[in-house]
Amino acid sequence: MITGSIMVADSCGRTDVATLVVTATVNTAPVVSVAVASPQFLCQPGAEVCAKLTIVDPDNGLSGTSTIGTVRLSDSTVCFIADTAGQYCNRVILSDSCGLTDTVSYCVEVIINQPPVCHLPGDTTYEQCEPVQICRPVSATDADGNLTDCRIVSGPGEMIGGNWCYTPIASGTATVTIRCTDACEATCEGSFATTFVLDQPPSVTCRVDTSFVMPDLYEVCLNGFACSDPDGDLISCASNMGPIVDGEICFVPVEGLNVIVVAAEDACGKTAICTTLVTVITVEQCPIIRLEKTEGTLQGHYENLQVTIENGGCLQIAGFDLLIGYDASALTFVQATAGELLTDCGWEYFTYRYGPDGNCESGCPSGMLRLVGLAETNNGPSHPSCYGPSDGGVYTLADLTFLVSNDRTFECQYVPVYFYWLDCGDNSVSNIDGDSLIIDSRIYNFEGGIIWDEFDDDQYPDGGRTAYSGAPDACLEGFKITPYRCLEFWNGGVDIVCADSIDARGDLNLNGIANEIADAVMYTGYFVQGLTAFSSPEASIAASDVNADGIALSVADLVYLIRVIVGDAGPYAKPLPDAFFAVEVRATAEGLEIGYEASSEVGAALLTFVVDGACGTPMLGDGAAGMSLLSGIRDKELRVLIYDIGSHGIAAGRNVLVTIPGDGIALTAVEAADYFGGAMTTTTRSLPTNDELLQNYPNPFNPTTAIQLTLASAAEWTVDIYNIAGQKIRQYAGRSDAGLVEVIWDATDYNGNRVASGIYLYRATAGNFTATRKMVLMK
Repeated sequence: MITGSIMVADSCGRTDVATLVVTATVNTAPVVSVAVASPQFLCQPGAEVCAKLTIVDPDNGLSGTSTIGTVRLSDSTVCFIADTAGQYCNRVILSDSCGLTDTVSYCVEVIINQPPVCHLPGDTTYEQCEPVQICRPVSATDADGNLTDCRIVSGPGEMIGGNWCYTPIASGTATVTIRCTDACEATCEGSFATTFVLDQPPSVTCRVDTSFVMPDLYEVCLNGFACSDPDGDLISCASNMGPIVDGEICFVPVEGLNVIVVAAEDACGKTAICTTLVTVITVEQCPIIRLEKTEGTLQGHYENLQVTIENGGCLQIAGFDLLIGYDASALTFVQATAGELLTDCGWEYFTYRYGPDGNCESGCPSGMLRLVGLAETNNGPSHPSCYGPSDGGVYTLADLTFLVSNDRTFECQYVPVYFYWLDCGDNSVSNIDGDSLIIDSRIYNFEGGIIWDEFDDDQYPDGGRTAYSGAPDACLEGFKITPYRCLEFWNGGVDIVCADSIDARGDLNLNGIANEIADAVMYTGYFVQGLTAFSSPEASIAASDVNADGIALSVADLVYLIRVIVGDAGPYAKPLPDAFFAVEVRATAEGLEIGYEASSEVGAALLTFVVDGACGTPMLGDGAAGMSLLSGIRDKELRVLIYDIGSHGIAAGRNVLVTIPGDGIALTAVEAADYFGGAMTTTTRSLPTNDELLQNYPNPFNPTTAIQLTLASAAEWTVDIYNIAGQKIRQYAGRSDAGLVEVIWDATDYNGNRVASGIYLYRATAGNFTATRKMVLMK
């Protein structure tokens, strides 16, 4: 502090004195220090990092700067933004108003939080017999050590002790998403899939219940059995009757009821079973019901057909229901009467019904006849004296009467009369007790050719059954006693006589000279005197259709006869007896080769093909040398006419008729006439493209069976027959051209001795081809 006096004077000498005290304060430099924790932990980049400043400056008036960040004197801090992890070094300078300063430097380590890293299991599959809880480890690592938890974001299950745990309720895939979080709410996330395959039980398939009528108890083989498992872990598939091989069980049944049980088990111990009931009835031979086939039936007359039963096995029957079809335009049904079996045994009921029967729409025959017979009815003490035939003879069930049409277009025609099926009860017989229905086992034509064989599933599968032929396999199903197959049916018919077999067309007076004046005189006499003008009416009627319009004894026939006599018209040619034209179709690398065999010289032939591909120009073969050929395609139909205006003809015998280059060509129809214009019977067959051994027929059989082998080319062949012990008992051998080879085995061995009933094997060999099949002999 400084004290002084100040005096002032004016010009007059006056003065004044004042005292001045000056106090001075000397400035002090500021002092600064810093306190900061290191390292500094940040949850995320861009956060602020602050250090606390300690400032000593009694003079105030401070200001501050820093290398990074900002000095806040209000709260004595220095702060900066940390964008990345690492060491940050800063220098703080404080200045007072006098320019005095103090400086402090410091460094701080900055750590920025890192998100956790999830550790999840990979996708996997668990196969389980039963649903069991599965736990899979779920975790995360955190470099900062601040992990808080892991939890399920989506998907089933629960977290238990660091594991995801889940119990499946069905097969399927559980997809789970897991999220792990740290204290800074940073996360990691991931998903994994767990597939559960729960074991499903196996399944078994058994064939439908079936019945057999057998002459003896020998081994039978039934197919239609199978085991499967959707998981592929089947460990056993067995039956109580023996092993299952390729779906087939072979066993020797007992008479009566046989129960086949098939059981399957998988690796988890789950099982499934099914059963098939096999009823076996032993008889010596199944009954044969046959429709008679007539010969040489005259038109305009009544014809009787017998329905017979041949009961070689002495199977007793007490009723029958037969459904018969026929062509009503050719045959008119008149009546049916009970046969000798019914009358002799005193059967109590027989009736018939004809006309529409059943719902088969447009597939019904124009004529249908139902025959029903019952041995016993509820009529008191009266009872039949017998049932089915007691011996192996042939007995009549019914006598049928038809009127044969006089329409000459049916002349020389065979009119079938055949058994027809609409439902399971058609063409069946009943046993005496009425608890068993016996249905068809085989159906034959009148020549003995097999139409349907219920026991040959290879050649005659139920799914390919000809419409209205036999009772389908569905008829064998049921919860009680099912029908069984033991009836053979043979179709018949009416064979209308050929007029030219009685007399030539136009030879009314039967003198062997047709179309002469005496024939015209007799014809005119008929129109005045009627049939009395003829010495042999049936023969003259057969010869009267001179103009071949199908109408006998007409004025048009007389007019045409006169025209023939005077030379204005030619007589219609008489067809050659047994004239035939057999066509063979062979596929070649270039197209089709049509061969033939003709009984006589052929005047012309018309062939019709369907074309579904490329087709070239047909070319005549050697057998048609010198003939003319016309061909054309329309609407995918190729028609080929082979003819000659002159005197050439297609040579008799075997030769090549025509070749057609191309592909997708199939022969559908053939017409042929002999050199004189008479119609020829035509047949068509396609030569096989590969060797094949066919199933024998009939099978089972007694006493003979046919074994057929198709050859794609000419070859030497053998057919060997073996018994079940593998011993060869018979051999057939030969050489044949391409086509069908057939041998008939009469159930005898090399020495001509009859062999025992049972299963036999037959093997065919032709070149490099070999095949084996089995057959059953029943006695």
